[in-house]
Amino acid sequence: MYVKLPIKFTLVVLTLFSCFFTVAAQVSLREISLKEQVENSSLVIEGKVISQRTFWDADHKLIYTANTVEVYKVFKGETIETVEVLTQGGTVGLEAILVSHALKLRIGNVGVFNLYDSNVNVGLNNKTQLNQYKTYSSVQGFYKYDLQSDKAINTFSQRKGIQQSFYKEIQRITNKNYITLTPFDVALEQKSLNQKNSLLPPADISFTPTTITAGTQSVLTINGNGFGATQGKVGFRDADDGGATFLDALDNDILSWTDTQITVQVPSFAGTGAVRVTDAASASSTSATTLTVSYALLNGIGDIGSGDESNRTQHYGDNDDLPDGFTGGYTWEMFTDFFDDTELPGAKDAFMRAFNNWRCETKVNWEVSASATVVDDISTITNVIRFDNDAELEAGVLGTCYSGLSGRVCTGEIVWYVTDLDIVFDSGTSWYFGASGEVFDSGEYDFETVALHELGHGHQLGHVINTSNVMHYSITNNSSNIVLDTNSILAGNEVHSGSSTSKICGLPDRPLMTDYAGSCNLSVEENSKKTSITLYPNPAKQEFFIENSSSSKIERVAIFDVSGRLVKDIDVSDASKTKRINMIDASKGVYFVIIHGDNAFLTKKLVLE
Repeated sequence: MYVKLPIKFTLVVLTLFSCFFTVAAQVSLREISLKEQVENSSLVIEGKVISQRTFWDADHKLIYTANTVEVYKVFKGETIETVEVLTQGGTVGLEAILVSHALKLRIGNVGVFNLYDSNVNVGLNNKTQLNQYKTYSSVQGFYKYDLQSDKAINTFSQRKGIQQSFYKEIQRITNKNYITLTPFDVALEQKSLNQKNSLLPPADISFTPTTITAGTQSVLTINGNGFGATQGKVGFRDADDGGATFLDALDNDILSWTDTQITVQVPSFAGTGAVRVTDAASASSTSATTLTVSYALLNGIGDIGSGDESNRTQHYGDNDDLPDGFTGGYTWEMFTDFFDDTELPGAKDAFMRAFNNWRCETKVNWEVSASATVVDDISTITNVIRFDNDAELEAGVLGTCYSGLSGRVCTGEIVWYVTDLDIVFDSGTSWYFGASGEVFDSGEYDFETVALHELGHGHQLGHVINTSNVMHYSITNNSSNIVLDTNSILAGNEVHSGSSTSKICGLPDRPLMTDYAGSCNLSVEENSKKTSITLYPNPAKQEFFIENSSSSKIERVAIFDVSGRLVKDIDVSDASKTKRINMIDASKGVYFVIIHGDNAFLTKKLVLE
């Protein structure tokens, strides 16, 4: 099991507040309409995922998950009873690839798939008698049914009335009636669910703590009544779709279950929102209160059907033996036209601003090679930054991060470590490459914002539901978010702490990651703040002091625990240069002290003993 370790000391000087834009959302997707999806699909079906398998493609560059789908209705295309839908990412043995913004299906998912013929070279061993397809526009191309709310939901839209409205909307686009192959009546399915929920469903659901982190093995205790003696399911709002749907934790994440109390590890996909409890008879209820998930870390994926998704990932000293002397981290390489800044001028500088933002705030030990690479495909041995080839990325995908992982069995658990990283951007998007504060042209997407988000995935951070957080799940054009928020920095610090202190068992040739030690190009003012504001004693017992010898005024101090929960928020705007902070009611452990000044803030780590 991956042991949660103290977060390494990091001093963070964040970008001035004046650079922060109002952001509607933040991720590497743009919305694709249902009309475009249907018109560009060769097959549009309603169906259910009934089985899954994973495999490497013929060139051993990317892992795919083949999802066998039983077809209920055909809205467009060939009348076919069963198909395979290929999605990027998955696990084969002790090798895995995580793909940001890829469609992730589960057995039992029901909905509408917009499909086109797959162009994946699967090799002879992975050919089947079933026709193989991919979803048009990736994650957006599947509309998942939520029968309880009678909605068809994808990443950007929720369509109320599956049978009464959604079917008809598709038929208006295809201009023909659907064909039924296997009986599936939405109204009957909803009636069955309502009958189950009328028979004493779970009730009075509450939980502690109310703020938690996801994918960190943090445990949520759920209290209530009517849970039953037999283990059921615990559902969390899915951060990948902004909480539009619930997704159940896997069985092995549930640690205990009684009629009145459940303990569960919060899975990496969990986002802020209500918690749902479903008993063994399929009756369910949701909490009246909201669980706040401050940040999420990516987890390694167990083999299909293993029920194992709770093992977090870490970095290591990937290039410790490179001749240039750079040790303890990863070297990224830019493809030639990205390195030369010739395909889309301005992209390189915008990317490097995002790159420096992460490594200067969390000390993740990343470097960019001084020479270009000619690798223009997904690579399992080189960390490549590039634009896509032709239509390599699906419609609506602005950028994707591929995290290649290897696993090692340590004391009965799998430790996953990052062996390679690739980031691919869409060359056909109308990009804005300028620095913050300038005016966007209509329809432009901010490249630095998308790069910052994808590098967050490379840092091994998952999505959250929080529009001010750089890891929020979606983005609009004409907006920007290039400030690393406190919770993203806490998350990055936690990954870096484990990567720089937790040796991968049995692999002496995999050294620890070390701190980034390069220049962060701090301004004179920022360097002044870095040296003139001190926190002491540290470690502390029941109180500590903040001394300010700079000319800047300290206005308030916010203190967070390692889960991102706000412990104290104190107004210290008086004229005194030394501030006394009382921590008598706080538990022993590691805290982050956010010191807010006139127009910036910095973070210091505090240990209470």
